[in-house]
Amino acid sequence: MFKKRYQHMSRQVTPEDALVQKVLDTAHVQEKRKFRTIRRYTRPAAAILAACMGITIAMPALADNVEPVYQAIYQISPSAAQFFMPVHMSDEENGIRMEVESAYVHGNTIEAYITMQDLTGDRIDETIDLNDSYDINLPFDCMSATCDMVDYNKETKTARFYILIQGWETSDWNEGDFTVSYENGSAGEQPALVTSLSAKDIAGDKITFTLNNFLSHKKEYNDISIPIDLSTVTDAAQTQKVELNGWSGSGDTTGKPMPDTMTALVPGTPRSEFSVDGVDLTGIAYIDGELHVQIASNSEEKIFDGEGYLMLVKKDGTVVESIHDGMFYDGDIRYDEAIFDVPKDEISDYTLTGTFVTCGMNIEGNWRVTFPLENGDK
Repeated sequence: MFKKRYQHMSRQVTPEDALVQKVLDTAHVQEKRKFRTIRRYTRPAAAILAACMGITIAMPALADNVEPVYQAIYQISPSAAQFFMPVHMSDEENGIRMEVESAYVHGNTIEAYITMQDLTGDRIDETIDLNDSYDINLPFDCMSATCDMVDYNKETKTARFYILIQGWETSDWNEGDFTVSYENGSAGEQPALVTSLSAKDIAGDKITFTLNNFLSHKKEYNDISIPIDLSTVTDAAQTQKVELNGWSGSGDTTGKPMPDTMTALVPGTPRSEFSVDGVDLTGIAYIDGELHVQIASNSEEKIFDGEGYLMLVKKDGTVVESIHDGMFYDGDIRYDEAIFDVPKDEISDYTLTGTFVTCGMNIEGNWRVTFPLENGDK
């Protein structure tokens, strides 16, 4: 009975907003000129944070409730944050398990293998893409950190990922709340001493890997021909002013900022000539002498991965890329509109082609593992 009451009480404990803000304020340094700031937590702050993380270690039921404190500690001192994080070699959410297979350090390189396995469905396949939604938290600075899929087991529905971290350093702190090293080396400053670390130095240190979502069931369409007779394209009967969520193209090299809005086509009935699964061609017409081609994808049904583009190919093989590409949303529907600078009286000499990557699933979650490093230089 006491155990159940204890667990119920522990679940009610969460870090107060004031505590988190106090921690963040401690780490704030006003930037007055160009410098490199190296943060050091004060002893009072360290005591508070240690107490908070100590609760997590003593009472695992609190682990999900200290995320703001963990992030606050990590901003101030990554080494302290990782020191207090408990080892957690696997994490399961919604029937999908993330697990650490191995992790070791040798020379100036850290290597680790992590797997993702679908225990209940068919949401993981050989096309899985972590969608740049992962974070790697280290107790020290590094030069580079990457994560790539290297293997997929169809029978167990398990994808294996390889994490590579190279080059790191730490700092020997001077006394005081903060140590600031200015580039011009002005008098009175006490810079921290940057020290390279060996595999022996960091063996036993912990790394935290988190993942928020991934894509799967991807399909690739490379240089497909879109059978539309461009000689029949006319001026747009209707246009609309839309707020942009993305903007790119050759015109960006002029140094002009991204516009807030653009004049776009009003979406029409999807064209039957376009046969990309999950993506519709919803408009093609001229606006102010420029050809606009609009495609759409519904994020609730099919995920358009954003890896796609349209091109015009002339009869002699000359390829014409879009001068601008605008992206905007209408509810759950994403629209991408390519703009080409080809006069209407020349467009009959071209054909429309495209390359696309579509995704059938966008799986969200909150997977996290924390694992120690073994010394591979023994």
